[in-house]
Amino acid sequence: MIAYDEHNAEVDMAPEASPHEDTVDDHMKLLKKWRAEAHKADVEHAAASLQLGTLNLLLGVPAVIFSAVVGSTVFATLTSDIGAVSTKWRVALSMISFAAAILTSLQTFLRFSETKSQHQNSWAEYHTLTRRIDDLMADITESRDGNHLDEADSLTPQLHKRIRDVEKALDRMDRAAPPLSASLLAGLSKQLRAKRHGDGDFPEITNKVTNIGQNERD
Repeated sequence: MIAYDEHNAEVDMAPEASPHEDTVDDHMKLLKKWRAEAHKADVEHAAASLQLGTLNLLLGVPAVIFSAVVGSTVFATLTSDIGAVSTKWRVALSMISFAAAILTSLQTFLRFSETKSQHQNSWAEYHTLTRRIDDLMADITESRDGNHLDEADSLTPQLHKRIRDVEKALDRMDRAAPPLSASLLAGLSKQLRAKRHGDGDFPEITNKVTNIGQNERD
């Protein structure tokens, strides 16, 4: 591009970069990077959902049992001679009732069930995005091979739009996703480093999480 300065002298100006100047190889590398990020988030939120589900059960099941014991005992004492109930049994009953109240309050305050649902939603969204990126990369490969494109050739406008849509979706999911606990991330990071097998996939952990979590989502 030729332009002129204030003295009317010709000045060479490089053309502005076009959003379609990236090569096919550049796009594929970027999509692989996004896929690795989405898959990592998929595994992290799946593990967080399962962990919170376990914690919710650890609080909820004893609370239900203790409440049932207290309710049954109170009903039994109402239909019998209250004086026949020993002092030790009354103390034990009071302690069980107190424990049930504490567990129920903790369950409400910590909101494990609600947070678990939030992680499940993020888990499902990241998992869907991972499959979406796989389909997009397959379509790019098919387009490149079918049209005999070189690595330096541009993609079609439709494929460019799908790439931008993936980027927007990933940004939106990252902003909306609930935070992950430091202890969970530290434990997962250690496992993922030990289990990782190329291309950003974590097959052993992914299969375990998927097998356990599929029953919860069904």
